[in-house]
Amino acid sequence: MNTAIKSTYFRPHSRYVTALSFIPEKRIQPDKTISTAMIPTTFFLNNDKWHISFFVGIEQLGGAARVYQKVRDVHNIYFNLNNPSMNTELKFIVHQKLFSEEWSIRPLYENYTRHFKKYALFINEKYPFLDSLLDIDIDIANDQWLKWLQEQAIPTEQRHMNYATGKSFLKQTQVAGFLKCAYKYLGQMTDDRNEWDKDVWDARRLKQYGVDYEKSRSASYVHFERISNEHFKRQYKKYVKEKLIAGSNYTWGTAVNLLPCISRFLNFISDREPEWKTLRFLERSYIEQYIEVLNQRAAENPTKRIADPKKYVRRELTMIERFLTELQIREYEMAPQKNVKSLIFPYDKPAVVKKPYDHVDHVPDFVLEQVFTKIDCFDKSATPIIWIMYKTGLRICDVLS
Repeated sequence: MNTAIKSTYFRPHSRYVTALSFIPEKRIQPDKTISTAMIPTTFFLNNDKWHISFFVGIEQLGGAARVYQKVRDVHNIYFNLNNPSMNTELKFIVHQKLFSEEWSIRPLYENYTRHFKKYALFINEKYPFLDSLLDIDIDIANDQWLKWLQEQAIPTEQRHMNYATGKSFLKQTQVAGFLKCAYKYLGQMTDDRNEWDKDVWDARRLKQYGVDYEKSRSASYVHFERISNEHFKRQYKKYVKEKLIAGSNYTWGTAVNLLPCISRFLNFISDREPEWKTLRFLERSYIEQYIEVLNQRAAENPTKRIADPKKYVRRELTMIERFLTELQIREYEMAPQKNVKSLIFPYDKPAVVKKPYDHVDHVPDFVLEQVFTKIDCFDKSATPIIWIMYKTGLRICDVLS
């Protein structure tokens, strides 16, 4: 028996079959609202080859599928796992990702279909009797996956260049991370606990509590597993839950944007004080140390996300300060004992140089590309504006002014 296979009584196969038996087609109603019709189908379950032409007839995918079919050569997705249960599971992942709009037609057929082929070869060779990816020890299996990719001369890391600083950095390739991503996604989709109790929240499952989100601007998930300290994680989840339910200016997008910053800070504290269950004994010295870390990270600038080091440090400290202040105002168990004003000083946050009055921001190419993939969804009166954006690179507010 493969040492990576775990013993489990959980079998989510019936859930996969149910999902694959329907097409969740989105339809625009006369009043401009969007409804979802669940259309029965046997296509997904009965076919191990999904041709792009099938998606042409689906309302929300048809436009992208037609364009892709005309300009690209790869028109099929193949599901070649020998075990039917594993094949169905992979289909479930593709189905859910596609119809939740986390994946779009072009990257699915251009990139992911190649990952599926490698995944099938790996599973067929290493785990021929595996019924579900959830049955494996993912750490052991992922080590085997990376080793197997290297044996096939498939790169697991790729060097990227930050042209703003001239520095390069290594990043795991998409195919190298595929096994863990698939495992994590299946775990999320088959977790029947109350959404608030999970370490990954799905905005679509929190609508019943009045939580809404803008699909065009916000990610669907908030990943609390980034916080290593279980006590910190539990209390931060409570904080975010109460803020979301209260509404006001704290939106789902706010929760998504704040989590990376707050999780980095909490992990920093936890690394230095692993026994801490709260921030009660937080001192100025910890903040000073963290400011050094922020400055170092900003100076090294390993990604494009830190374009302006001063602005980055200021933004991080501002979010941390706001978080700690609200903990004290609401008298959370987690709140530091010392007043936040004595922990973070105004001069800790570097002044940001203002842009010249004649400086004009431009829309990045990748944003324009996203706009054009959805151009059929826009009102016809917006089409000229979009074309001007494309030709000039200007933002909408600049075009309209």
